[in-house]
Amino acid sequence: MASLDDLKKTFFDECDEAMQQIEIGLTDIRSGEGNDETINAVFRGVHSVKGGAGIFGFEQLVGFAHVFETVLDGLRNGSLTATSDNLDVLLSSSDVLSDLVQMSRSGQEIPSGFGGECRNALEQIIEQGGGGSADGGEVAPADFEGLDFMPVAVDLDDVASDRPAEGQRIYNITFRPKPEMLKKANEPLYVLRELRKLGDVELTANTEHLPGLGDIETDVPYLWWSAILRTEAAREQVDEVFEFVSGDCDLTIEDAAKTPIIAAPAAMPTIDAPPLAPAAPSPPRRPPASSSTVSTASSTWSASSSSRRPCSARSSRTCRNPPACG
Repeated sequence: MASLDDLKKTFFDECDEAMQQIEIGLTDIRSGEGNDETINAVFRGVHSVKGGAGIFGFEQLVGFAHVFETVLDGLRNGSLTATSDNLDVLLSSSDVLSDLVQMSRSGQEIPSGFGGECRNALEQIIEQGGGGSADGGEVAPADFEGLDFMPVAVDLDDVASDRPAEGQRIYNITFRPKPEMLKKANEPLYVLRELRKLGDVELTANTEHLPGLGDIETDVPYLWWSAILRTEAAREQVDEVFEFVSGDCDLTIEDAAKTPIIAAPAAMPTIDAPPLAPAAPSPPRRPPASSSTVSTASSTWSASSSSRRPCSARSSRTCRNPPACG
């Protein structure tokens, strides 16, 4: 499993590619060579930087990128116009975003209000389009408030052996958002934050479907989550957290206490069998027949011998019933 430092390095490497894509796209739009796909590509680049920064907790980077992408989204849907003045602000914003990325990479403390002038200019553009403030006063950073995305090692044997405290329940939850959830403007992170209000949550983000930064589509939820919830809340309260998105995600909630446990078969008891009874004596051997009995049988045979067919084996040793041979 990759370490947190390895994941951060990958994120910042992809940020470099995104920033280059953003700068080239804005320059093309400024010179009149861009088109709708150019604006979409710039938007995806800023959105990807914002998403990765949120995972690692770079809130100032997230806040600025959120306002930046809001203006770009206005250009995409036609509520804002790509005037020369607006594009000048966007190019300056690209420089500020690049500086924030570099300061976050080096671990340098970002001064309070850094890029504030440029951010104010972006918000003015949004207000011109009738959209109001981009974040309503720090809404974007609050998307990640209370959510800890720090990867942790989990020993599954330890988890399996955990027992809930008295009055607690343990639920195993998998939450897989569908594209419909994002298209309806429902944010998976809000759902997870509500889940945390019910108790202690061990949350794991699964990223196996996450593509490279340049291939990310903004309306596709690549992440899904698995969680272990320890709570005193009833099952109905857990269901209510997902009530409004239940049709827009694949969801399983299992009560760990009701998961069947297959016990090892018990050892068969040892049974002391009684001693065997002595063998019964063999029956006495039958005595040989008397001479009178033999004579009678011979007489009986003689009376009917004339009607018998001679035995072809009479002269040989193969005959098995001499009295019956003719």
